[in-house]
Amino acid sequence: DEIQGSLAFMLGIKPPTVFHLSSFALLQQLRLLDNPDMYLHFPRIRFLILSIFLFAIAGCVSKPPSAPVEPPVVEAPPPAAPEVLETKTGLASYYHPSLDGDETASGVPFDNTALMAAHPTYPFGTLVRVTNLEKAGAVVEVRITDRGPTAENTAEGVIIDLSGAAAEKLGMIIDGRVQVKVEVLEWGTDERS
Repeated sequence: DEIQGSLAFMLGIKPPTVFHLSSFALLQQLRLLDNPDMYLHFPRIRFLILSIFLFAIAGCVSKPPSAPVEPPVVEAPPPAAPEVLETKTGLASYYHPSLDGDETASGVPFDNTALMAAHPTYPFGTLVRVTNLEKAGAVVEVRITDRGPTAENTAEGVIIDLSGAAAEKLGMIIDGRVQVKVEVLEWGTDERS
């Protein structure tokens, strides 16, 4: 009806006449269907016909539904590596399994399956990262719970004694001693149990 009203206005036809006519009947009344080439000579009619055509096509075309917009994924940065407070290099050895259950210098029972270590001076509770310098990727973090190594081992360059579990993670069970880097990540309080 809107298109017919616009067409009637542009052509000077009274609206009541137009509202009861179909588009086909309107074109027939205007005698456009009798002479198909007639519309080429009248710019107003060409514009009107083109407008009707485009309006009809626009009504047939539907916009595809837009995909839901997901918020951008913000990845948290990886946790910062702990600050290294002190670094030493030397040999590491490990406790004999027969010492399992014995009391350590800190008062904690030695557990060969836990990640524990002995150091001559670091306070009890100190967290250290031990890296096997002879085997790429072999790293373990342990807590200092005991004093050691023995004076004899220290004289040979051993700077830390590890539990069996820690030694296994470093891949040093067969060798017995390996060159390591010991990094202090957190100082302990030197509390005894």
